[in-house]
This record gives sequence, C-alpha cells and structure tokens, in this order.
Amino acid sequence: MAPQPATSELRFRGSVNRGSRSERASLLLAESEPAHWFSPGGLRDPAGQVHGISVDDLHEAALRGDIQLVHKFVEAEAPVNAPLRVAGGDEYLTLLHVISARPTLPNGPGIAYELIYGKANPNARSTLGSTPLMFACFHKNVALAEVLLETGADPDAVDDHGKTALRYAVSLQKGEPDEEERSAQLIEVLEEHGGDLDKGGTLPPIAEAVLQDNGTAVTQLLELGAASDGLVHAVPDKPLKVIKELIRGGANPFAQNPDGQTCMELAEDRGDKAVIDCLQHYIAELERCRSRHLKSKLFSYDSQWPSARAREHSQWLASGHSKQSVEALEEDIVLSLDLPSPEQKRAALLRFQVKLLLGNPVFQAVLTTNLVLALFLPDFWVILAMQGRTALDVALVMIFLTFVIEFIAHVISFPYSYPGSYTFWTDVISMLSVPLDFSVVADNFVGLFEGSGLARITKFAKLSARAVRLSRLAKLLRFLPGSRTQRELERSRQGPAKEISLELMADLSIKVAMLIIALVLILPLIDFFKYPPDDNSMATWTSQLYWTSKTHPEDAMAVIEDMKQFYSALEYYPFQVMYFINGTQISYVLESATAPMREDDIVTLEKEDASIKFNFRTPILAEAVLNVVLMFVVILVIFVASGGVASAVTYTVLSPVEDLLEIVHSTAVKIFDSVEQMAIYFVKDYSNQQNVEIEAEDVSKNRFSHEVRLLAKVLKKLDLLTLIANAKRPVDEFEQLGDGPCAFLPDYATYAAARHQRTLPRSEAEAEREEDELPMLMESIGLELGPAEISRRDFFSWELNIAELNARQRTALARCLVTMFDTSPGFEDRQVVSLTRYTCHCDFIKALEHQFEDEEVVPFHNWIHAVDVAFSLHVVFHVASASNFLALHERHALMLAALAHDVGHFGVNNGFLRDSSHELALLYNDQSCLQNMSCAKLFRLASEPDTPLFSNFDEPTRRDVRQVIVSAILHSDPACHMSLMAHMLRHYGIRQDLFEYIHQLLREDKEENAEVLAKAKTEVEEYFWNADVKYTLRNFLLNFVDNSHSLKPWEICSTWAARLFEEFFKQGDTERSCKMPMQPLNDRVRVNVPFAQVTYIKHLVAPQAILLVKMLPAMRECTVSLWSNLQRWASKWERSGPDHDEMQRVRKEIRELHEEADEEEVEVVPVKTEISEAASDQRRGGISE
Repeated sequence: MAPQPATSELRFRGSVNRGSRSERASLLLAESEPAHWFSPGGLRDPAGQVHGISVDDLHEAALRGDIQLVHKFVEAEAPVNAPLRVAGGDEYLTLLHVISARPTLPNGPGIAYELIYGKANPNARSTLGSTPLMFACFHKNVALAEVLLETGADPDAVDDHGKTALRYAVSLQKGEPDEEERSAQLIEVLEEHGGDLDKGGTLPPIAEAVLQDNGTAVTQLLELGAASDGLVHAVPDKPLKVIKELIRGGANPFAQNPDGQTCMELAEDRGDKAVIDCLQHYIAELERCRSRHLKSKLFSYDSQWPSARAREHSQWLASGHSKQSVEALEEDIVLSLDLPSPEQKRAALLRFQVKLLLGNPVFQAVLTTNLVLALFLPDFWVILAMQGRTALDVALVMIFLTFVIEFIAHVISFPYSYPGSYTFWTDVISMLSVPLDFSVVADNFVGLFEGSGLARITKFAKLSARAVRLSRLAKLLRFLPGSRTQRELERSRQGPAKEISLELMADLSIKVAMLIIALVLILPLIDFFKYPPDDNSMATWTSQLYWTSKTHPEDAMAVIEDMKQFYSALEYYPFQVMYFINGTQISYVLESATAPMREDDIVTLEKEDASIKFNFRTPILAEAVLNVVLMFVVILVIFVASGGVASAVTYTVLSPVEDLLEIVHSTAVKIFDSVEQMAIYFVKDYSNQQNVEIEAEDVSKNRFSHEVRLLAKVLKKLDLLTLIANAKRPVDEFEQLGDGPCAFLPDYATYAAARHQRTLPRSEAEAEREEDELPMLMESIGLELGPAEISRRDFFSWELNIAELNARQRTALARCLVTMFDTSPGFEDRQVVSLTRYTCHCDFIKALEHQFEDEEVVPFHNWIHAVDVAFSLHVVFHVASASNFLALHERHALMLAALAHDVGHFGVNNGFLRDSSHELALLYNDQSCLQNMSCAKLFRLASEPDTPLFSNFDEPTRRDVRQVIVSAILHSDPACHMSLMAHMLRHYGIRQDLFEYIHQLLREDKEENAEVLAKAKTEVEEYFWNADVKYTLRNFLLNFVDNSHSLKPWEICSTWAARLFEEFFKQGDTERSCKMPMQPLNDRVRVNVPFAQVTYIKHLVAPQAILLVKMLPAMRECTVSLWSNLQRWASKWERSGPDHDEMQRVRKEIRELHEEADEEEVEVVPVKTEISEAASDQRRGGISE
C-alpha cells in the first residue's frame, strides 16, 4: 500500500510494531533512559509533523520526559487511559500509575498534568484496586501526589489490600536517608487536601507508621491531630521514644492486639522495665483524670477466693447448683460471663414490652370485655332480635382476632412456661371455638345433617364449644384463692405453709373447673325435650300441600286449615304458604299467625313449587335465654366452688402445716442458738488453753463432745432426708419462681459471682495493695492539705471544726476525701503526685459545690454541712477500722453519698414539700423527696463527660456503688431513722452475746486476753461482712455522721444547732407567710431551742450512739462530748424555768441513758451567769432563748 501524504492534522492509527511486549515493558520500567526521544515531529524536530500516533508512542514519550511530544499526542486524542502490564507481573495499570511510581522522571508533574488534561482518570484503579495516588505515596513522589490531589484524586480510597494512600505514605521501603522526611511531607499534603488521618483501611495510618518504625510520620500525624491508636503495636519491640510519643498523643493503653493481649501484658512479655514503668505511670494518670479510655478497660473476673467454701457459695449463686466438693464443682460448673447478643437483647426487650402491655389495666379491661362478649354476644343477639348476621360475624371476627393477639402476647412473654400449660390449652380451645359461631360455618355445618335427624346434635356441639370457653373464666378469678396472680403476690409476704396451701388450692381449682365444664356439656341434653329431635311434620305438610294443589286444588284450603290446627299447640307454627293452581301462584297468610322480626327466625320448607314459612322465634329465643342462664349459673358455681375449696384447704392443710412449721422453726432456732453459744464458749475457753494442763483440756473437750455428736447426728439425718427427697423428685428452682423472676434471673446470674465476691472479706492481695498505696496516698494528701494549713493531726481529728475553715480549705479537704477512698487512686507507678492531677475528682467537687445553696440562704443543709458529714465519716472509718468490714468501693460510695446527700437542698423539709404540693412531692410521690432529688443530681453529675466518676468501675462494682449510694442517701431521711434503728437492733440482738463478751474483755484489760479479743473482733468483722448486716450498717453509719454535730465539742455542737434552728425558723416564716400549717419546730417565737436539743439528743442521737458503741467499741472516743453537750443543753433549758416535775423526769431519763451506755455521769462546769452565756451564744451566732 502506498504511503499516505502527510497532512497538518494529527491522527491516531493504532499500535505499531516496535518489538516484543516484554521489550516494551522493560522500556517502560527502565530508570536509565535518556531524557529525550529523537523522532520526527519530536522535540528535536519542531518543524516536522507527526504522521501517526500509537499507544506505545505516548508511553515512550511520557517515560522519556518529552513533555512537548506528550502534549501533541494528548491534543491528538491519544488513549491516555489505555491499560499496560508490568513485565513479570499480572497487574494492569495506566500510564498515570507508571509516572506516579517514578519520582526521578523528568517533567513528571507536567506530564501528569498533560495526561489528566487529556481526560486521564486520576482515580483509575489497577487490577488490584490501587490508584495513582497510592503509587505516588508508596514511592514518596511528593510533587506528583500534589498534582493528583489538586486534580481530584481521592485521598481516602482503599485498595484490595485494605490500605489507603496515607498508609502507603507512612510506609518505608528503600531505606533512603530522606524517606521519612518525604513521608512527613506526604502526610501534610494529604491532610491539606482533606485526607482522613485516622482512616487507613484495615489499620490506622499511625499504627502502620509504628510498625514501619517511621517515627517522623508518627510525630507528624500526632501534630496534625490524628488519633493515637498504635500503642499496642509499639509496646512489643518499638523504641521507648515512639511509645512516649504515642502516650503524649493520648493513646489507649487498654487496647488489645488480635491475640487479645493488652499493652501492659505485652510490656510484661517484653520485660523492659522502662516501658513497664512508663505504662504504669500513664495508666495511673488516666485513672486520676477518669479518662474516656477507662471505658475499654478489661476487668478480671478471676477471683482469688479466700476459702473453698466462699468459692462454692459464689459458684452456687451464679449457677444455681451445689456440689459436695470443690473439685467436683470445678469440673461440673462453668460460669458463663458472656453478655447477651444483640438478638437476645432485642428479644428480651420485646418480651418486657409485651409483658407491660399484658399488665396494662386498659388492655386487661379490653381482654375481659372481649371474653364477656365471646360468651354472651351470640345469645344476646337473638334475645334483642337484632337483624342480620353480617354485623354479628364482624363482631365475632374482632373477638377472634383479640383472642389471637392475646395468645401471641402470652407466647412471646412466657416462651418457656406458657406453651403446653393448662392456660395454653384453654386459650387454644377458646380461640378455636369462636369460628363455630360464624354464620357461614354454623349454617353449612347444620346443613350437612339436615333431614338426617342430627340437627339437634349440631346445636349441642355449638353450645358445648361455647361452654369450653368457660375455662377462660379462671383468668377473671385472680382474686379467688388459688389464682396465679394471688400466689405471686402472697409469696412475697407469706411463709411456706401459705405457699403450699396456695399451690394445693390452684390444683384443686383446675380440677373443679374441668368438672364444671364437663357438667355443662351434659346440661344441654335437656334441650331435646323442647320439641321432637326428629321433626318430619313440616316436610310432610309441605308435600301434602303440593300434591293437593296439583290433584284436588279445591281442597288446598282444607289442608291449610288442618295444618294450622296441627301447629296450634306447638311453639313454632306456619304463618305463610305459597302454591300454584293451574299456573297461578297463590300466597296465603294464615290468620292470627305473625311473621317474626328476624329473618333468621324463619324456616322455609319447599316441595317443587309449594312452600311453607314457619315462625321459630319462640324456640330460638328460649334456647338463647337458657344459654345465658347457663353461663351465669356456671360462673356462680365456679365462685362458690373456689370459695369452698379455699375454706377446706385452709382448714385441712394450712392450719396443721403452719403449726408443724412453727415447731420446726422453734427447734431450728434452738439448734442454731446452741451452736452460737458453743462458739462463744470456745472463744472464751481459748484464753486459758496455754495455762491449763492436759487433763483439764481433756475435760473441757469432753464437756462438749456429747452435744457435738448429737448435733452431728441431727445434721446427718437432715442431710440424708434432703438426699432422699431430691432422689424422689428433683426440684428445679425455676419451677418455684414466677415468670418475672425467671426472666430476670439469667441476666442477674451473669454478675452473681462477681457481686458475691464483693460481699466477702477482702483478699490478702487487695489488703496488701491498699497498704502499699497508703503511704504514697497520705503523702499526696499532705501535699494538698499543707498549703491549706490543715495538719495530719487535724485530718484525723473528731474535733476539727469544718465551719471555721475557709472555702479553699474545704475544697481541698473534699478533694482529699474523694480521692482517699477511690478504688483506683492511681499509684501503680509508686509515685507521690499532686491531687490536682485528679482532674475528674477536682471538677466533680467544683461542680458539686456549685449545686449547693449559699449558707446565707440555707444556713444548715449547705456545702459546709456536706463537707462536715463527709469528714466525720472519714474519721469514723479511721476509728472503727472500717477497712476490715467494708470494701474499698463501699467506703468510696459512702463518702460520695456523704458529700451529696443534701445537694440541691433549698432550706425546707419533706413535710413542707408535701403540704405545699411541690413539684418534687408530685414527682416522687411524697416519699423522701429531697433525698431522691439529691440522688438524681449526684448521678446526673457523675454521668457528665467531664466528671465520669464511675468510669473506672466494672459493671458489677458500678451496680454495687450505685446501690450503696442510693440506699444510704434515701436512709438519711429522718422518717427512716426509727426503722433503721430497729433493723440495727435486730442485727445486734443476733450476736449480742459476742458483743457483750468483747466489752467484758475490754473492761478487764488483761494482756492474756489480747489474743482472744483479736479472735472475737475478727468474728465480729466476719459477721459485718454478712450482706444484710452490711447493708444496714452502711446506712446506719451515714445516718450517724449526719447527726454527729451533737457528739462534737460544745463550740461545734452549739454552732450547728444554731444553724439548724435558723433554717427551721426561716421555713416557719415561709409557712406563716403562705398561711400553711406551721410545723412544731419552726416557730421562732414559741420554740425553746435547748429543750428541743435535749429531746433530739435524748431520743435520736444518744440511742444511736449507744448502739454503735456496743457494736464497735472503738467508737466510744467519738461520743465523749455527747453527755457533756446533753447536760449543757439541759442546764440551759432549766434556766428558762420549766415545770419542776418535767425537769426531774428529763434528768431521770438522762441518767437511764448513762446507765445504758455504761458511762459515768459527766460533770459540767457551771455557767457563771446567764448574761455571759447569752453573750457567748451571740458570739457563736446562737439563738437567744
């Protein structure tokens, strides 16, 4: 073919043969090619013209850096996105990918601009999903990366390897000197163009930089604001400098690697002490400031049980099963701590919502109405002569759908106990019986047997189906003995005899109901006597009329008269006849025979062209009335039968069983009292074991041997009886629980072991940790209190007057109190720190203080009182050695409760809120309104992002802390004082012998009693670890310190008394201005303050203090000033001139209190003059008498 003439126009003619593909590929990747390409029309021949272009031409020009020739090829619309393959590989790229991978290519950025101008795609993907920008970042081609980003390249694209351009930018490959610097430049360029510094595909970019040992990139990413997410990758083997850089950026030390190891575990495996110390110091700082990272902290549930019995008890709480040996228990029991899946949570939420719907009174009323309609609607439809069956069918469909909805709701709410139960089958039968009343079903069913003598059987079946629905009346009898609802209510407050009787009554009630239903099925047989069951007279008369009209038309009227005479004595009768005579239709209405109002009461019989219509209104009406009467009779019988069953069971079962169980109970009490008494004897006798002879020891042992052997026999027999009973019938604990507890128990059991361990005495490891941290904690507290001019002696002094401190001193003291009992004070680094670094605690104290009213507005229940109560609680903890019977998190919770128990108080009491119908009284139903408000404010504050006070607790501990705080604050309500005292007295009475024995040993004060006294105190502390005792004791301690100003020196006592009554009088002024009833202590004119104080101490404070000293003898030093204050208030009252008899009575009561407290009467220095006393009161801000 002859060559075509040259033209001034460029044209594309495809690829030309320029060697093999491998040779061209080698040419593309060669890095030592010349800078320019000599070709016609190229850079060296600017006057020449390009005769033709191929893909290879464009590639070769670009790879040689000939930007002018590339420009010409692009203008000639050369294919800039044509794929090419790297030699030796199977990845297809574009020319833009290849140029991006050559940072040394001359004119590379310009050529990229030309290609993109020629419609090259800057986001083109290779066969492995890589973009040109990724190639540029991988080869550290900064200039070309800027060109790509400015022309629309996506910086956050992810390839098939799960990497982004930023991941390639931080990776190091060639080890060139300036590679890290160019990596940092690429990071900055990507960030300027909108790249996400935390998005790296399968791994964050900063983690990739850590793995690549790219410290410069780590620093650059942190400076630009990237999240510090690579600590877990740096700890195993990276330099300490990188680890510190990540920590400086706020890395999460609780993150885990794919193997589930945390940073601290990896550091321990590494064995570098510097890394371990660095992490410990960092974790301690996070715990001090309550960092958000604490939410991802893993809490260990592997408990170090102090004894095998404790472990067995905890396992039993979690699993519900007990074994005879710890070894068998460890083999057979697996304590699952898996949290429920999202599907299980949604299912549980659905069950909870459906249960709420079933318990809704409106929904219950709808179900009850639906049941009544299902029983009576078809019959009342007949009685009321309602026209048409369509409306009745619609109503029955609605009744049926309601039954279906109720059935589905019960299946969802009780998926385990409801299917297959008695209620389940009665619901199914009742639900399926409704369609039998549909007109379509009833008419077709009757039509099947029409003329066969079985019509009455059909009606009997309908009535029987309706009778089956009577079984649902058991749901309406919830207030009768034996009903399920009553059993659930009674179980919470009745003994075992009552439960047994209720179960028996329920069983008998079911059988009585079934008997009644069977009886109802037989009763409808009397319906057969209403009219003949096989009545062929109507068909006979119709046939007679037809043949007469055909053969003897003149006799037709005679037949009609005879028929009328025949039915005159029956309840149903013909009222219209129609027949044909010689093709003429004759319609005749019988005289004195009326047509029924309802079409359903008309029965028409036909024989060819003759028909007779009968009026069945009376039989059908009688049937409906009898059905209704039958329903009411059955309901009455069920009520009477249930009452009779209840009476019979109570007389036959309940009374004898209660008598029997009372005897068993009294016997058990005697047995366990004997055990307690023997334990006391053993403790007492232990003191003499070192000084007695062997013979005396043998006598002492023999003295108890008979009782021990007898008790062992009794317990062995009880154990055998238990085994026999369990062998006869294994009892499933879930069978004895209601649906609510059964649904709650699986969720509760997840934390059972962890919760129970917190009720056990602290382990040796916990005690050692607390003791190790104590010196550093106290030194840190000293650094805080030193500038506040509070000495160590003052910090543990019961006589410190908080009211005399300034605001800065109180704030510092409050910070120390909160930090001191924190379960994670942050001393893992074993360094003394300033408490100001506990930013969460500091912010919490500051925010809490701002929620209290000023002391000018609220004289008593203000921030000063809160700090005073908290400090008093701290002293009580110290004096009573509370660490021996209260866990650290419990003391921390009580301290928070002490600080916040009056937060938000605005100077009036709960009685005022109730009488004024305040919004708090409406919100909390008049129950502990101020205390509920304080709880809500505390937990709302602790949930703020800046004050996440409980973020360092695991879930079981967080639940316990919340329970302790709520219970303690609610029991600070004065209305709970007497019940709290009653519970504490009951706990004291259980071990009264032990408490009295300890007091006896203390009075004797002998060195030989020291070991015995220590054992007795240990036994008391173990008693305090009992969950019920500890619950009451915690609340009792907070209530005690809340009223403790009366137990402090006179200066403090009188000051706080003045503040308290000033607050009372302010409330009284408000009540007077609002014309409300004034409470007894609020009238500043009539109230005698000293007498009110005497009464307050005598009836509330003194009994509380006496009881606490009896249980904790060390608390005696905190009650020294109580008696002098009481005498002083009594002296001030006597100077006001009270009645002499009243004065003598009060003095007698004070002496009796002294005797009960086993105290010598305190002599008070007489007051010199009334004037000087009044002046002293005024100086202290007191209230004149």
